[in-house]
Amino acid sequence: MLAIIQAIAHRTLSGERSLSEAGKAFEARLQPLSRANQELIKSNWAGVNLKEIVRLELEAFAERTLVEGTDIRVGPQLAQNFSLALHELATNAAKYGALSDRNGKVRIYWTIVREGEKSRLKLKWQERGGAAGRPADPSGVWHRAAQGSISGCPL
Repeated sequence: MLAIIQAIAHRTLSGERSLSEAGKAFEARLQPLSRANQELIKSNWAGVNLKEIVRLELEAFAERTLVEGTDIRVGPQLAQNFSLALHELATNAAKYGALSDRNGKVRIYWTIVREGEKSRLKLKWQERGGAAGRPADPSGVWHRAAQGSISGCPL
């Protein structure tokens, strides 16, 4: 967990932010890790249902999100990783994408893919509506609504 916190600190504190802005961003990025750990403590570190992780991370946007997927329990490391990844996706969608206005929606769904003896999780995040994209900084980097997937995550 310390390695995760160190990576969060490094990512958050490197850049041109003021100390106050960096502190707020750091706290915001620690929240999903805290939520995942609270759920893991409840389960005695036996794992957390992926739907619960998604629900916790998108609670503020519940009326504009559609969550579909089989019930699957992920272990502590995956629970923490998914919490952090979903937090970043939701933050970006709220700033630049589908969740940046009232008409946007996010759909998250996943399936289990069998590959011989192994099982893999395939998760998709789709955004509809919201901002079309706008430059985030003077370098001209564009932020757009996301549509992507995480594939090949071993279970």
